[in-house]
Amino acid sequence: MKTSKFNITGMTCAACQANVTKAANKLDGTQKADVNLLSNSMTVTFDETKLTEQDFIDAINNIGYGASLYGADNKKSQLKTEWQERKKNIEENISSMKKRLISSIVFPSEFQKLQYSEMFSVFVKRTPSSPYLEPVAPAPQPI
Repeated sequence: MKTSKFNITGMTCAACQANVTKAANKLDGTQKADVNLLSNSMTVTFDETKLTEQDFIDAINNIGYGASLYGADNKKSQLKTEWQERKKNIEENISSMKKRLISSIVFPSEFQKLQYSEMFSVFVKRTPSSPYLEPVAPAPQPI
């Protein structure tokens, strides 16, 4: 009997854990499969004359999860890949937020100019000689 440890990716709930456990136990020659959802790992005890580690990896990949042998180099590369994906998502979210902020500032102010221009045209006038608005009525005098 041989015991091997695998990294499992894609598990998010107890149902996922149960699916991975079921797929590993379904292989002929598996003595015990223990899947840990929190550490995203699986420890399997199996008959090495009937199965190989690649058989478990293929079985887990076939049901839609990722599997690889547990190791220091493998763990580092997974963490690096996950970090890069998160960084990319954050950058995309920031870019999207910037676009929404700019459009929320520009478009409403342009709309308000159009909406209120008629209302304020009673109090101000624009002359052909001057691009600036000039008051129609004289300014009130202080008492």
